[in-house]
Amino acid sequence: VVTGCFDTNIRLWDVRPESIGDNGVGQITKLIEGHLSHINSLVVDSTMTKIYSADGVGQIRVWSLARHTFDCVKEVNEPEVKGDALNCLRLDKTGKKLLVLARDNCVRMMDTERWTITQRYSGLKCTQHQIRCDLSPDGKFVMAGSEDGQVYVWNADTGEQGTTAEKEKLPNLGSLCTDVCWNPAERIVAACSFTRKHPVVLYKYEREADVGTEEMADEEVRDVLQGKFDGLAEAFKRLDKSGDGKLQIEEFRDGVLAMELDLSEMQVFRMFKAVAGPNNEIDLDDFIKRFAPAGTMDNLKNTPASKRRSGKPNEKGRKAGVAALSLLEELDNPKAARTPSKPKP
Repeated sequence: VVTGCFDTNIRLWDVRPESIGDNGVGQITKLIEGHLSHINSLVVDSTMTKIYSADGVGQIRVWSLARHTFDCVKEVNEPEVKGDALNCLRLDKTGKKLLVLARDNCVRMMDTERWTITQRYSGLKCTQHQIRCDLSPDGKFVMAGSEDGQVYVWNADTGEQGTTAEKEKLPNLGSLCTDVCWNPAERIVAACSFTRKHPVVLYKYEREADVGTEEMADEEVRDVLQGKFDGLAEAFKRLDKSGDGKLQIEEFRDGVLAMELDLSEMQVFRMFKAVAGPNNEIDLDDFIKRFAPAGTMDNLKNTPASKRRSGKPNEKGRKAGVAALSLLEELDNPKAARTPSKPKP
């Protein structure tokens, strides 16, 4: 566990069961100095190789996590926020974009390779309190709380305020909205207020235009699978990086996202959950049933086994149904399917 503290230091804690003392407190294994003011925010990149810290005078530091050395590899002193407290840091999934909320009524997006400001998001009120922000799982929207109690949302690329939802549908807590958070898999946001009268509130976003989103995503993935692979069996084999005959969520997600489709991680996650079994994994049978062209399975099931074996499908049908056909033949004659054929003399 890593903590940023009011005394300007970062602490690395060992919280393994064997390291926790009788008082129930973990052991401090390293004290990292360098900041000139209290530390308001920490964020670790997805590769677990770097940690970013921000303090009360506008400084950002980047630390290396290699072998837990905590060497400072970059000190960022952006003139726009010099002297301003930096409330919150958020990284996108690529680690190339860093969201920074400062106490000057502005959220900024920074390029972590060139360390330049690429976009600004204004409209919120933040000059005195610890207000925080968040980035949507697909990286398309920026969300932040505000001292006026409103939750603000911007287009991450253009910096324009507002979404497809009317502003009055976004939560207003009537007091300080101190923190916001985006659910990584569902269209749900959480917001909380500073006062005791307000609990943490959850808002779920729904609209009619979203109906069928998963079906459209399935169609798009299906088309790409047919275009890139010689049948669904090969597609499954290519996605199954571990070679265990099962697709885990990481394998499915990385494989589908690598196809460069216009799909969010949330859509991919929903597709996986729709077909995965109780063990949260997809086998070849389920994969084919999900992504075979619409009607393929029904047509094959309604076709007598003798015709399926003797029929000559066209090229398009062959590619789309070759794996499904082999599965159905195995169902027709499971014994033969399990018995390997003897090599010819």
